Amino acid sequence: LVKIECIDCNYAYVGQTKRKLRTRLKEHMNDVKKPVEALSVISNHRINNDHCMDWENTKILDSERSFYKRSISEMIHIKMQTEVLNKQSDTDIYLPLLKQ
Repeated sequence: LVKIECIDCNYAYVGQTKRKLRTRLKEHMNDVKKPVEALSVISNHRINNDHCMDWENTKILDSERSFYKRSISEMIHIKMQTEVLNKQSDTDIYLPLLKQ
């Protein structure tokens, strides 16, 4: 589970991958080079705001082999962010539990 912050504002992206971090970051970096929206929320942020992500300071938030546990960790970390690029809303039902 990783967090990639925007250099130009306070927004960040939280995401998970079971692959090597370097591989996934390269994919994100290639996506933002294309002038196409909807490849990812990161590429949308770059296109719509002309902002750059701080790839070199990507933070590892958690490491979990289980997809289910990774997904829960991702949800928690996304909800803990005040300004997040992620559009995940399917877990909003659990917000009251996180605020306790």
